[in-house]
Amino acid sequence: MTIVEAIKTVMRAKGESMTAAEVHADIAQAKLYEFHTDNPSSIVRAQIRRHCEGLNLKASSKTKHFKALADGRFQVLQGS
Repeated sequence: MTIVEAIKTVMRAKGESMTAAEVHADIAQAKLYEFHTDNPSSIVRAQIRRHCEGLNLKASSKTKHFKALADGRFQVLQGS
């Protein structure tokens, strides 16, 4: 499972918007992905932002899976 697949899995299971730290905590608890870094929440946040509709960053992916909300939380896009 990729990081993006793990993120989508926990977001769908939760059924509501989440912060990157909440997403990471749920991924770790479910053992969906093993991170090899000192700051896994930042990796989760970066992957969400890379695949976020409306965010055009240098490292953005053409494939969009998430939406950023005004409160700093994220949600998975319908049909993604």
